[in-house]
Amino acid sequence: MKLLRTLLLILLAVLLLAPTAALYAIASTQAGLRLVAAHLGRIGPVKITIEQVSGTLIDGFTVASLRVQERHADVRITDAAGRLRLLPLLLQRRIELSGARARQVSVQVFHVAAAQSSGRLRFMPPTFGVEVDAARADNVDLVLISGRRLHATSAAAGIQVLSGVIHIRDGQLDWQETHMAVTGDVRAADPVGLDGRISADWHPQGKPAWQFTASFDGDLDRLPLKLDIAKPFHAHAEGAATALEGNWKFAGKGATRDLDISVFGGGDA
Repeated sequence: MKLLRTLLLILLAVLLLAPTAALYAIASTQAGLRLVAAHLGRIGPVKITIEQVSGTLIDGFTVASLRVQERHADVRITDAAGRLRLLPLLLQRRIELSGARARQVSVQVFHVAAAQSSGRLRFMPPTFGVEVDAARADNVDLVLISGRRLHATSAAAGIQVLSGVIHIRDGQLDWQETHMAVTGDVRAADPVGLDGRISADWHPQGKPAWQFTASFDGDLDRLPLKLDIAKPFHAHAEGAATALEGNWKFAGKGATRDLDISVFGGGDA
């Protein structure tokens, strides 16, 4: 009887530890990395295509090309590298990267009418999540629904992608002559929700420098926001941006305390 109980306990331990051991083997070997890349394929409504992977998940890996397709967006990542934390994967089935870097990230956004949507929008399956402590990209291209392309460089942020929300913290990027800092959330909704804060330093060549901050909370149809300008004069404006998916516009009211047009080349009246 004692021997039988011991054997049952051993069998139970094997059954409990087998999935953990399998995950460890996948995360710590190059064969495991390639197995993951070959079998990702589709996670819920998301199609994932990976090419030319090397290394291991926990010791560091490289990916020549990663493409993530969903009805709302097409994301392409080129020449990427990262390192996985094993414990969250083993205990919580959550992907956490201590760091990730890419040479190029391209995001194309599509308009999906409510009638074409099948169920609630989700960024990830309900029980799945991805978190990166420090994500960096040398170049980022965003193609809006209108077809306009925005190009940024030196982008960095902490990112957490869950089923219903994308959290962005300590985001930094350079766009044309502007350095921007961004913190906020993107909410899975129809239309997509946005809330957060942007700080910007704009240094147009041969013209006065601008410094302003904006806080916002709304969605792509109507985004109420507050704008504060600190340079080259002080001003405050409140209003809302509308139709952000197309030909957007802003309407509101504002006031300035010390507008000096001489800094723009005008007189000193």
